[in-house]
Amino acid sequence: MIKVGFIVEGNSEKVVYESEIFQELLERFNLTCVGVITPGSRTKFFAQEQLIKYYENIRKNEPDKIIIIIDKEGDDECLYEIKQRISCIDQINQINIIQVKTLESWFLADSVALSRAFHRNYNYETPESTENHPFDELQNEFIVNTERGLGSKESTLPARKMVNKYKFSIENAAKHPNCPSARYFLQKLSDLNRNL
Repeated sequence: MIKVGFIVEGNSEKVVYESEIFQELLERFNLTCVGVITPGSRTKFFAQEQLIKYYENIRKNEPDKIIIIIDKEGDDECLYEIKQRISCIDQINQINIIQVKTLESWFLADSVALSRAFHRNYNYETPESTENHPFDELQNEFIVNTERGLGSKESTLPARKMVNKYKFSIENAAKHPNCPSARYFLQKLSDLNRNL
C-alpha cells in the first residue's frame, strides 16, 4: 500500500477526504491515507512558512506522497499561476491538484447522491460551469427540491450532509460527462502506483 497524506483548502474538504467512502476508494487504488490536514484558509496555502508547517506536520506520518488540493477561485484565475504560488517543498513527493471549481461543483455532479436527497432521478447538467458560485447553485437546488437548504457555507454541515446522509462519492461525480476535474483527480490517484 502506498501511503498518501492530504493538505486540503478547508474543513469541508477535510470532511470529504476523511470520509469512509473516500477511504474505501483509496484502498481500491492500493493507497492508504495517513492524514488530512487543512490550513483552514486559502491565504495560508500561499504563505510558504505556513505550508511548510503543515507539510512537516503530515510528514510525521511518513507518507510516500503528499497531495495538495486547492480550488480555482473565479474565472479570472489561471491554473498555472496558482500552481506557481503553491510552494514546492518536495519536488519528488508533492503533487499539486487544482480543482476547476470549488468542492460543491463535485457535489452537483454526483447525480446519485442528489437523486437520493431529492427522492427522484436528478441530474445537474453543468456542474463545472455554473452561472453562480457552485455552493449557491447547490443551496438553491436543495431549496427548490426539498424546500430547505443545506446549511451555511461557512460551516461543515453541507459537506457532512452530502457525505454522511446522501453518500457523496467522487467516483459518482467523475462519471458525470461535464465534470472532467473529478475524473482527472481519480486519474492522478490511479497513477500513483505506476509512478513509484
